[in-house]
Order: sequence, then structure tokens, then C-alpha cells
Amino acid sequence: MKKITAFSVAFLLLGIYLIAVNGDWMGKIYNSGYFPNINQYGDLYKFSSLKKFKIQTQFPYLDKKGYYWCEPDSTPHPEKVKNTLLYIIGDSFTAPIIMTPDMFASEYFTHHHIYFPPTTIAVDSNHRNILIIEVVEKHLPICFGKSGTFSTEKLTQVRSLKQKIGDRVLKPVDNKITNQNLEYLLFSYPVFDGIKETKAAFNKNIFGKTDVNVSLSRDESNLLHIDESDTLHAGSSFEKISNSKIDSLVSSINEAYLRYKNMGFDEIYLSLIPNKTSIVAPDLFTYNHIIERIQHHPALKIPVIDVYSMLKSQHSEKKPLYHPSDIHWNCMGRNFWLNYVNNQIVKREKEQ
Repeated sequence: MKKITAFSVAFLLLGIYLIAVNGDWMGKIYNSGYFPNINQYGDLYKFSSLKKFKIQTQFPYLDKKGYYWCEPDSTPHPEKVKNTLLYIIGDSFTAPIIMTPDMFASEYFTHHHIYFPPTTIAVDSNHRNILIIEVVEKHLPICFGKSGTFSTEKLTQVRSLKQKIGDRVLKPVDNKITNQNLEYLLFSYPVFDGIKETKAAFNKNIFGKTDVNVSLSRDESNLLHIDESDTLHAGSSFEKISNSKIDSLVSSINEAYLRYKNMGFDEIYLSLIPNKTSIVAPDLFTYNHIIERIQHHPALKIPVIDVYSMLKSQHSEKKPLYHPSDIHWNCMGRNFWLNYVNNQIVKREKEQ
């Protein structure tokens, strides 16, 4: 009997581990509606367990599948501009669960993740084809750095099915995402909330420490992701960036621009989304101004959607554009970007 019990437990734990290392399976679990939604109070609360940030204020509400949306009356639903096709290569800020086709003035909208940009896109020459390359500030090194996701090396790399399976199933257990997935599968249930919040409060009040994944703004009104808010991580708002590195990033962005321009796109835009830290807590250390340095670089060829200046000028304590316990913008911040893009689509159509 003991052997059967031990075998059953081992089999169960192995099953949980295999699920934790598989991104597709975890995505289905998150969106099934049958498991706890750990992001309902923000992805940074999930790490910190600080009760002060257990809030849903100004945060897109969730449907039964776990997707989060803004209230319908605050969401743009513009009239469609005929014969206009919009393609976005972007990250979670513009993901389909955040932005849906009805929110855009284009007749067609599709989203490709920035980590896996398409090598080719078959554009319809009978329509106006618009491409937006949207990148959050911290992803710039991942996407446009040496051997980044937009590099010719990555875009032309062919991997076998066996390699792709190995990427997902054979990653070591100490992988950060795997650990987070394991914690979700085992300890994300409401019964554990009180325990985690008590522990988090004790560590902060007694030792002045928070979870290793987060930090706090100076006034402690916002949780920040550590990748954005220290001085060591690539992509941090405070990483020291040399002029030569800016030159290299701009060169890579130009290569991507020309590659997609040659596919037949009529308009291509670059939209660099600032780290939350860059807007709500730029005074933690010395801000590197990477977005401005790229956007104003004399060699940059691609037109820019300057969301940094827009968010910086509009964000305030009374009208925040980022959620205090999430890494992403809130409904108002998202809608600023949507309205800017839609106005651009309509404006250029009238000019033609």
C-alpha cells in the first residue's frame, strides 16, 4: 500500500512539473476558468502578497475565462476605415486579451508576439497595410540586442520539432518561470492568501524586505518589478546604456523596419512603451532615458508613436496610467495609446 501511495504521489508531482514547464498547457490552465486567477489583483501583488496592493481599482475586470478587460463604456469602439489592415508585432501590452479588433479603426487586426516575430507577412496590395512594432522598454535588449528576436540569425533559425519540445519539457527546474508556475499550481488558492500576506507583512515591517521579484516606489504607492527598477538588469530603467549601445539598437531597429517595408507595408511605426518604473518612479536612481535617446537618434529611419511623452505628461497621482500592483498600464493608459493609434489611422486616410 505504501508503495502504491508513494508511486501515486511521485506520478502526481511529475505531472505537475511537466505542466509547469509547458507554456501552452499553463496558458490553457490560466484561461480555463477552473483555476485561481492570480492576476486579478495585479501581477506584482502576486509576487509581493502585500495586502495593501490587493486592489482592483482602475484595473481591467476579468471574464469567466480569466481574461482581463476594461469596462465597455471606457473602451474605444471607432468607426472602421475601409480597406485598412493593421498588424501589430508586440508584447503583453497589446496582446489580444488586452486589445481586440473592435477597438481599432482598421477593418482587420492581428497580433504577433514580439518574442516570435514573423519572418514573412503576405500583405494584400489592394489594401492599406499598417504595421506597428510595439516594444516595452525592458524588452529592447531581448528584441534588438545582439542575437535578439529580430536579428537575422533568429528569424532565419530553423528548429526541429524535437528541439521545440525539448525547449519546453527539458528546462531545468530552477528556471524562474517554471518556479512561478509550480508555485501557482501548488499554492495559489485562497486558503493560502492569509498565510502569504502575514509573512510578507512581517518581512517588510521587521526586516524592510519585499519579495525578490518586486520593489517599491519611494512613496510606497506603487509596486515595481525588480527587472525594471534596479541598476543591474538588462532592460532596467536605470541600467547604464552607452551611446554605442544605443547606436547598435537603432541599427537593429532600422534593419527590422527595412525588412518589413520590403514586404509591402504602406506604413510602419515603432511604439516604445515605457517601463512602469520610468513613469511612476524615475527618481529611484538615475534614469537612462533610453526611449528618448532612440526616438531622437539621427539615424533612426522608422516613424515613431511617441507614447513615452504622452504617458509622462498625462500620468499623475490623481490620474495614474499604470495600475499600482501590476506591471502594465491601466484602462486609461491603454485607451490613450488606442486613441493615438486610431487617430493616426484616420488622419493618414484623410491625407491620402
